[in-house]
Amino acid sequence: MMYQKERYWGDDIVNLQSRISRIVSWQMITISIFIWGIMFLFSSYVIYATEENEWSLFVDGTNVFPDVAPSPTNEDIAIPVRFVVENLGGTVNWEPYTKVVTGKIEDQTFHIQFDTLTHQVVTFKMNEKDLPTNVANIHLQSGRTMVPIQVVEKLINSKIYQDPELQLLHVKPSQEHQLEHLLKRAADADQHLLNTLKTLRTTQLKQLQDRLRTYYSTKVSNAIIEYYYHKSPNGVYTIVPTDAPISITPVHQIETIKLQKNNDRTGESFFLSVVKKQKMFATYKVHSLYEFQLINKQWIIVEITHQLVDNKENGTGKYGGGI
Repeated sequence: MMYQKERYWGDDIVNLQSRISRIVSWQMITISIFIWGIMFLFSSYVIYATEENEWSLFVDGTNVFPDVAPSPTNEDIAIPVRFVVENLGGTVNWEPYTKVVTGKIEDQTFHIQFDTLTHQVVTFKMNEKDLPTNVANIHLQSGRTMVPIQVVEKLINSKIYQDPELQLLHVKPSQEHQLEHLLKRAADADQHLLNTLKTLRTTQLKQLQDRLRTYYSTKVSNAIIEYYYHKSPNGVYTIVPTDAPISITPVHQIETIKLQKNNDRTGESFFLSVVKKQKMFATYKVHSLYEFQLINKQWIIVEITHQLVDNKENGTGKYGGGI
């Protein structure tokens, strides 16, 4: 008598188990990728939200994006000294075993000795001269040596511009801070324009012109009105739904800021150039150019240009379409 073997049923079970295992594996992989994607986007949001409350550090017009942001102390703001000194051409050395920081910029030298256990400052020297260890709140933070602005200014022999409203620190070899003043003026103008569009949705022409002329010339004010408003037959201006105006703020999204004197105009006139860093998944950066002219003792914006800079053509001087 011949018995039918059970391998067929058994093989079906094995094959079914194998198929189920493969399906479950792929589902787990898909779910894992999805979860990692959500975590990545969430972490990006958290990082962005954190940056909103951080100070930005610029050295000679370039945002150096330190991995440890400047941190306000009781009486000053501590900044990672390496990012300032090295971007000005100096050197900073760190001995991890002895916890000693040494640096040199031009004819200035400094030496900081931390306790190997408590990380408290034991010795602080500038140009080989001992200074009181409590002269400033020098400390280690996330692997960076944080030094208050008042001490860094002595090291680099220059003032550091501070703007609490923009949360901006700017280190420049020059003592002239016209750049920062005009950057603040441009940021205020951007915010003023946004508030105008929010509050004056239906208004008269003169009210709009008077509001905008606080920061803009007549020519620029009229161009803004023509772009953002529609004139009805009865002479009332109503806002047209469109994209929000481009703003150079927040400052932590700026890559570079530059100021150039405009010699083609009579009187004081400057070009303020601002390049924003690339946003996530974007292929363009925004390059804004503001022309300021001193009119009746006020810096007025007489020209504005916003352009998209294609990252693929970076450094070629070619730009994407104007905005």
